Amino acid sequence: MIIVKLAKKNYLIGPEIYETYRMIAKIFMIIAAAGSAVGVTVDFIFNDKPLIAFLPNLISSSVSAAVGVFGAITLIFAIIERTASEETLNKLHKDLPPEDIEEKPAKAQKPFNKFAIIAGMVVTLLLMILFNQFIDLLRVYYTVNGTGQFVRVINIELFRTYLPYINVLLVLQLLLYVSKLIFGRWTYPLAFGNLLVNLLSLLLLFAILKNTDIIDSELMGKISQLPEEVKNVSEKGIRALFTMLKVIFTVIFALDTAEGFLRRKKGT
Repeated sequence: MIIVKLAKKNYLIGPEIYETYRMIAKIFMIIAAAGSAVGVTVDFIFNDKPLIAFLPNLISSSVSAAVGVFGAITLIFAIIERTASEETLNKLHKDLPPEDIEEKPAKAQKPFNKFAIIAGMVVTLLLMILFNQFIDLLRVYYTVNGTGQFVRVINIELFRTYLPYINVLLVLQLLLYVSKLIFGRWTYPLAFGNLLVNLLSLLLLFAILKNTDIIDSELMGKISQLPEEVKNVSEKGIRALFTMLKVIFTVIFALDTAEGFLRRKKGT
């Protein structure tokens, strides 16, 4: 009898990580659909759109968001399936006999907080929906002669030039979260992946906040109409805010990156 072993995997998601894949796909498809539905509803209220278009738009947007998330999660798990070693995938299999499982080292590393990972994934997913579908809803409220008005915060046209890079980074962040959920502890590949995502995110943040062009021209126009003293304070305040955001995120990314390498090295 001749046994032929296939050189390549003939499946997209293997049995070792399939249950985790199915659970995450279900959860995040529901979250994506719900988040999109909320966004459509808020958009309908703010922009006074015709009622007849509300329900079709609600359904199509929710389905589109769910399908998009399903595709992104599938892609992420397919990447993990094809980049992780066979030994690693075997250790992840829930039916692996206890005698085949490697004993824990004396100084075992503390596992990731699963709740924190899932919360991070939810936030990342909601940001993806916000940036791609509802960025127009980011507005500030002000009054003129007792009449309330909303004005956009973000320069939509300029923001959309950054959107492909933002989406790539958000998908990479989801990939990192899923990898943490699957492997449970820091590994050097995870730590280097975390370093890469943090570094690229920081570079993109600095590019977006390099000047005030990212602020909507209408909002800047409103600021320019203020009395000179107030105008100067407002413009300086925006630049100070941008500088503060750069410093805050630099510190956060640096600490997050260092944590991965230190915990992997110390095994704590």
